[in-house]
Amino acid sequence: MMPIKTVSCLFPALLLILTILSECAGQSGLGWWDIWQYDGLQGPQYWGKSHSAWLMCSEGKLQSPIDLSAERLLYDPDLQRFEVEAPLRTSGVIQNTGRRVVFSLDRSTPVVRIYSGPLNYRYNLHEIELKFGDDDSHGSEHTVNGKAFPVEVQLTFYNERYGSYDKAEESVQGLVKLGIFVLPWNETSRGLSKLTAIDVVKDIVYRGDEVNVTNFNVKQLLPRTFEYLTYEGSLTIPGCFETVTWIIMNKPLRISRYQLNSLRELVRDYKDDETFRPFQNTFRPLQPLGRRAIRTNVAKRVEDPEFDKACPKSRRQIKYKVNTTP
Repeated sequence: MMPIKTVSCLFPALLLILTILSECAGQSGLGWWDIWQYDGLQGPQYWGKSHSAWLMCSEGKLQSPIDLSAERLLYDPDLQRFEVEAPLRTSGVIQNTGRRVVFSLDRSTPVVRIYSGPLNYRYNLHEIELKFGDDDSHGSEHTVNGKAFPVEVQLTFYNERYGSYDKAEESVQGLVKLGIFVLPWNETSRGLSKLTAIDVVKDIVYRGDEVNVTNFNVKQLLPRTFEYLTYEGSLTIPGCFETVTWIIMNKPLRISRYQLNSLRELVRDYKDDETFRPFQNTFRPLQPLGRRAIRTNVAKRVEDPEFDKACPKSRRQIKYKVNTTP
């Protein structure tokens, strides 16, 4: 058994490390935003203890990501399909930030919007992020019945009534995040290939690298389905604001093995650094669902007028199971 005096020695050491981080941030001009990570003493378990503005990361009750358990799904007959408005061609920059692989739209690009479905307002696209792991057993932030996917694409939108992402992220019904799982396949889905093409990924190997992406049709990134799951949650990065309506598509995209392996070769460090850490496993651990509802519009298709008449959708009790085929 570990002696009590040994435990008492660990606490001052932790305070010392946090103090050093704070002093280094101040001396170098870095803010708290610049020092968080996905592992070590700057990892998710310490986000809520590192900065008062991030307290929600440790004390919030509506945190994300979550496990999408089939047993917890609730069929909502009032959930309609959501709509996405997007020009045929958009342009922007995809960047390796050292913690995130993220695509940001050019300001001159026409607005991409999402509305309807579970949403009461219209939301403008802010960015698209790729989450992935170092092997196929993990990578996505959300899981389905405890199973993770190698990749999760997340499109982040902000409520246009707030005028900007910065104002919306801390405001009620401020954000929408559209999550799409990705599976390895023989080829890559058309929309996703614009972000994961080899000639794109090879130019963002190191932290700070970025490359222009043009002629990108955002709507091609969406799977061909109107089925989705939705719940109220949070950002999965500091400060974990509980202002997000999550929409998870009920159909995955596909990525070629070659492109997936290329993503796994990215590094978290600058090109001139002495050592390189792999850019992998950039996902927050699962958070408790609590009493939240996970609603869905997924319903069994019954082509039987007599059944529909005897049991309308509003009265059906639907049970779900995980489909093991993509």
